Amino acid sequence: MAAAAALAAGACVTQRATYFEASPGPRIGVEEARARLRAAARDACPRLTATKAARGEARFALTHDSTLAVTRAALMHSTRDSLLDLALGNEAAVLRLDAPASRLLVRYDCADSAAFALEVR
Repeated sequence: MAAAAALAAGACVTQRATYFEASPGPRIGVEEARARLRAAARDACPRLTATKAARGEARFALTHDSTLAVTRAALMHSTRDSLLDLALGNEAAVLRLDAPASRLLVRYDCADSAAFALEVR
């Protein structure tokens, strides 16, 4: 019983949300975002390989306005590299979508010649 009480008392949950919001200004299309995000992942590969995070993905929940300009990109799944998350989130926040979507998935693999995939759903 004491163990259960101690577990319950120590079972605090803290959730930290990371949001990216763009300032008013120009937006980029999906193809330009794909090129920029691929470059960000490729540039990060030497650091990621050294930290054993050479493969990963980031998932963002997107909110957009009536013009399909992203108004907020919420990081839902981290790459485990805060610098790469920052670079990807900054690009996601200035995206103009081709069609309504609520999710952005970015996958990278430094071991596979910097393989990269971007999915907008």
